[in-house]
Amino acid sequence: MMMRFLRFFLFIALVIAISFPTRSAAQVSRVPARITEPMDEMSRTRLYGNVSAAAKLEYDRGHASASTQLSHMRIVLSRSAEQQAALDKFEEELQDKSSANYHKWLTPDQFGKLYGPADSDIAAIVAWLQSHGLTVDSVSPGRTNIAFSGYVSQIEETLHTEIHSFEIRGEQFYSNTSDPRFHRHLLQ
Repeated sequence: MMMRFLRFFLFIALVIAISFPTRSAAQVSRVPARITEPMDEMSRTRLYGNVSAAAKLEYDRGHASASTQLSHMRIVLSRSAEQQAALDKFEEELQDKSSANYHKWLTPDQFGKLYGPADSDIAAIVAWLQSHGLTVDSVSPGRTNIAFSGYVSQIEETLHTEIHSFEIRGEQFYSNTSDPRFHRHLLQ
């Protein structure tokens, strides 16, 4: 009799757990799209503060050759205000022993699904880069970093900036000489 009661109790507990799952930060949430209309090539906004401090006139060796291949370029995406607030709350809960999220660490994929851009936003940015002939090398698991490569001419056309060659203590590097200009949709 007791064994039947325990099985019945475990069955009811399982039904309740399945019917009313607890909301933990590790669950996948729906991230609303921030890019909600087609990208307009004419609607661009300057992204201030994106010229290397090392790109000084004294080190400038002139405009880079249009055929120079550049790699390891990155677009770093920001979170929405709502996502940042949720992340801040989750970080507090990770350290709060009374929280259901205490020490419930996330994998990079879980983190990206909760606090990174929507799938459709990633797809739109990848398509936009590829439409300019650039190669998308990877999207980080955290989803806030898109690595790409391409020729100087493609990067200049895509980002509306000039790329110059610089040399400091015998080391050559390339940098944009003005802040890039992105579609306003990417900066929302």
